[in-house]
Amino acid sequence: GLFLFFVGQRLGEPDLGGPLLILYFGAAVLAAPLWPWLIKRHSKHRVWCLAMIWSGLVFASVFLLGEGDIMAFAVICALSGAALGADLSLPTAIQADLVDLDTARSGSQRTGSFFALWSLAQKLALAVSGGLALIALGWIGFSATGENSETALFGLTMLYALAPIALKGVAIALMLRFPMDAVAQAKLRAEIEA
Repeated sequence: GLFLFFVGQRLGEPDLGGPLLILYFGAAVLAAPLWPWLIKRHSKHRVWCLAMIWSGLVFASVFLLGEGDIMAFAVICALSGAALGADLSLPTAIQADLVDLDTARSGSQRTGSFFALWSLAQKLALAVSGGLALIALGWIGFSATGENSETALFGLTMLYALAPIALKGVAIALMLRFPMDAVAQAKLRAEIEA
C-alpha cells in the first residue's frame, strides 16, 4: 500500500511507480515455476520460509535508498518480486494439507469453510494493514501531496520496509516447526482414502 508513496516521495520518481509495479509482479510470474520445482525436493513450509528470508534480506536494502536511486530499487523489485510467487502459492498449498488433516480427524469434508475463512482473513489483513499504515503516516507528518521532511521520509521508509520484514519474521517463526511434510501428507492421504 505504501509502494507508490515510496517511489514518488522517497525516490522522487512518481511516474515510475507503475512500471516498477509491473517489474515486481512480472518477476513473480517469471519465478513461479521455481516454487513447484523446489517443493518436490523440500517441504512446502521450508521453501516458503526460505522465500520469506530471501525477500526480507533483499528488502532490507531499501533502507539504503534515497532520492534518485531508481535502478537500485528496480533490482530490489525484481529480486523481492521473485519471492512473491511463494507468498501467493505456498500458504494455499499448505492450507490444502491442513484441510486433509481436518478431513482425516473429523471424517467430514470442510474445504469450502477453510478457504472461505482464509479468503476473509486475507482481505481483513489487507484492509487493517493498509488503514494502519495510512494512520501511521499521518502521525509522522507525512503528506502524500506536499513536501515532506527527512523525518517524515524516514518514517515512510520504516513503515514501507520494516513492517513487512517484521511480519515475515513472525511468519517464519510460526512456520519453521510446522509438522506437515511430504511424509506426513502421504500418510494423511492414505488414511483419508482408506
